[in-house]
Amino acid sequence: MACDGFRAYAIFPTGELICSDMSGKVLYVKNFGTPEILYSYSSSLLICGNSLIVQMDLEKTRTLYALEAASGAILWKCENGKDVSWSSPSLVEFEGEKYVVTANCKSVEAVNLKDGKVKFSTECLSGEMATSIAFGDGILFVANDNSAASAIDFKTGKVLWSNDSIILPGVASPVYSDGELYVFTSGGTVSRVEAKTGKLIKEYESMAGFYSSPIIVGGKIVACDNEGKLFLLDVKSDMDFESPAFDFADTLYATPAIAADSLFVRAGKKLYRLNLVK
Repeated sequence: MACDGFRAYAIFPTGELICSDMSGKVLYVKNFGTPEILYSYSSSLLICGNSLIVQMDLEKTRTLYALEAASGAILWKCENGKDVSWSSPSLVEFEGEKYVVTANCKSVEAVNLKDGKVKFSTECLSGEMATSIAFGDGILFVANDNSAASAIDFKTGKVLWSNDSIILPGVASPVYSDGELYVFTSGGTVSRVEAKTGKLIKEYESMAGFYSSPIIVGGKIVACDNEGKLFLLDVKSDMDFESPAFDFADTLYATPAIAADSLFVRAGKKLYRLNLVK
């Protein structure tokens, strides 16, 4: 699901996309057909200005769509994906241009938001791709179970380094901040990786695993484990998983969302709003 403050957008495993206004009135429905994909379709929507991005990397067809958010009309589509994907698209700004970046079970694709033209397609992945990319200082980072953690120069599309010796995530996406890559895994292992070289800085163990992706807020890592504990961790510092900042005492698999000074967290069947202002 995605929201731009004017409309809400949701896509379902049936391939049906629904757009409503903020009162819940349906504005349009677009049907992509039932996605043919193992497990089920899981790629999230992405809003980029007036465009709504839909990633459909399926078993037989691989298409990235840019829709006009207000109407659902197709602005462009790109059929460059190399393999199936359960990952979600990301927006990257580089040298004055905006790009949609996707990852599938073989490659990372960067596509210009304006016209859908491919900037690069880099094969560096394997396994069943569910995590999304991280980006910082002109470098893309990917990490996925049964594959490797890799860094890609966004200017050239070339792989800078690859490391398959660290424990890799199956669901949670990596996050980058201030020269380090942070990798949170389903088994509870958390790794700090030097972004320039791919070398492991330090490894930590949490009592529970992570499906929710970590995010950076105000220079801190916000990470939620599967048992409902929320941690506020300093970047470039040792990590303490003994003292959570908040315990929802419920299952927590969704990544938190930020709006203004609020952090929204879904745990179990409840939605929580936390104040980010001290």
